[in-house]
Amino acid sequence: MRIIYLLSSICIIILLCGCDNRKVKKIYDNGCLRSEEVYKDKKLIMKILYDKKGNQKQHIKYKNGKIFEIRFFNEGGRLRAFIPYVDGIENGPATGYYNDGKLYSKVNYKSGRLDGKAYLFYPDGSILLDYGYKFKKGDPDVPAYRDGDYIYYDKKGRIISKGIFKHEKPWEGTFLSKYKSGVGEVFAGSTLLYILKYEKGRLISSTPLETPFYIQT
Repeated sequence: MRIIYLLSSICIIILLCGCDNRKVKKIYDNGCLRSEEVYKDKKLIMKILYDKKGNQKQHIKYKNGKIFEIRFFNEGGRLRAFIPYVDGIENGPATGYYNDGKLYSKVNYKSGRLDGKAYLFYPDGSILLDYGYKFKKGDPDVPAYRDGDYIYYDKKGRIISKGIFKHEKPWEGTFLSKYKSGVGEVFAGSTLLYILKYEKGRLISSTPLETPFYIQT
């Protein structure tokens, strides 16, 4: 059976490769479509990847032979994330989405690294977290780090915590965290959360959050 599917895949590729504008398909052993590649004037312009159930996983567009944008999808077929590229390198505003398709995050890429303002959102579109990234210019091997304001909001737009990161470290102010001994990202769940207070990079106090706080994923 696997030989039959392999031969079928080869036939599909041969039949579709007879001209400059062509489509190349590859098949999983179970017969489901694995990938599609679309060529125009002998150049790859689009690639679509599927899982073994036939669900689209990634949709990749190319420009002048280099990645132009990538869209990621969840098992339900909804857009999970979008990342733009320039000359094959992440560049520009990227977005992430909840499972139901609502906007979850916004970040910005510059020369392949996170840079500038970033946001997380509640399902109703209001801001959950306002923060930012920087990276060391002239050294492409060093990843971006959190730097500047780091502000959590409740669903009514009121500030829960407001702190300042300095080169990826909590430096000054208050931070919402799932840990009482250090800052940890708050993404979801009904676990106990804490308000941490820092002064010049040193943890001063840790207080349980009194108001219930829940983030849908």
